[in-house]
Amino acid sequence: MSVLEDDSTSDTPRLLIDQPGPQNLVVVDWAVLSVQGRQRLRNEDAWAQGGPVFAVADGMGGLANGNQASAVAVNAVLRYWTVRDVPSAEKVVRAANAEVRAAAGGASGEVPASGTTLSALRIGNDKALAVHVGDSRVYRVRRSQAELLTRDHNLRSELLATGIVPKSVQSLGPLRALTSYLGMPDQDLQIDVRSVGLRPGDRILLCTDGVFGEISHRQLAELAGVGDAALAAQSLIAVAGADDATAMVVDIGRGDAPRSSRG
Repeated sequence: MSVLEDDSTSDTPRLLIDQPGPQNLVVVDWAVLSVQGRQRLRNEDAWAQGGPVFAVADGMGGLANGNQASAVAVNAVLRYWTVRDVPSAEKVVRAANAEVRAAAGGASGEVPASGTTLSALRIGNDKALAVHVGDSRVYRVRRSQAELLTRDHNLRSELLATGIVPKSVQSLGPLRALTSYLGMPDQDLQIDVRSVGLRPGDRILLCTDGVFGEISHRQLAELAGVGDAALAAQSLIAVAGADDATAMVVDIGRGDAPRSSRG
């Protein structure tokens, strides 16, 4: 497991410096939309929400039963992360990985028959704890700027981390190959965990690559910041292309009992 102290993905503003926020913030609104892409026979994205936990997953189309893998992953996270004695984020993900592998019939050390990304967060008081595997993403939107809280686990990010910049967009296809995802042997799994501060008015976006892969970082910030949570989710999904797309928008503030909007 690696704990991210700073963003490691390009085109992310570094202006949003964490400061202590007020205690006992709540989710005042949330919404989610998920649509099937034109190139899929079924939507292989999945999402789940329960109490302070929100999760999205993108089943891998190159492997069998991607839709099953993503559904197993988000439901496992919800089940393990909403209990009274909350386990660590890493333990939650490893438990979810075991369930994904079991559902696919994969024994320890075997090449996976199914796989999925996972991005999830748990909100508590004035902080959000994000846990991440793969190339779905979590953003914090504040004052019209979007800060990327996760790092893509793919070949492109690995190359950028070593200072190698791809010279041609023609290579972007192979460079999107995942280096970590649920379904792979547990000893090979890379898990990122990050804790960030929250303030009233913050908005958290969890999304699959069918959303952010279609637009620039600036466009994403603009669309994610419009209106209420439902309108923001609709605006983001409207740009979806050939791939499955899921956008989950979570608004933080002080208020009465949380309300939800489901797509």
